Amino acid sequence: MSVYLTDTHSLLWFTLNKHSSLSDKALRAFESAIRGESFIYIPVIVLWEVAILEQKQRIKLNNGFLNWAAQVLKTKSFGIAPLEPEIIAVGAGYNFNQDPFDEMIAAFASSMDLPLITRDNAITESGLVEIH
Repeated sequence: MSVYLTDTHSLLWFTLNKHSSLSDKALRAFESAIRGESFIYIPVIVLWEVAILEQKQRIKLNNGFLNWAAQVLKTKSFGIAPLEPEIIAVGAGYNFNQDPFDEMIAAFASSMDLPLITRDNAITESGLVEIH
């Protein structure tokens, strides 16, 4: 079974049916997870970023953050990747842009040795993680 880690925008694009924003490869990974053929970890920091984006009204989630998160996590092929001190240490050492969320998401992927589903240029160009 393939296992991946997702960044914030990839998860949002998939769950909000903005599939055209995803690469074909990323969309296949999400669809595979929905069918139970792969597993996608969601870093806890991604959930935090989504909550902040909604609170600042930069995104609109039907029925709010808590309901959106519950809906995503009821799919057995999605799970939360907890924030561990080792991941924090790795992320603190990254300095490829001014977005601590990006740096921590890359740290999750690197520390867990998982391909990251992302289209984020800063993460992709950092060369720190395998991109899916």
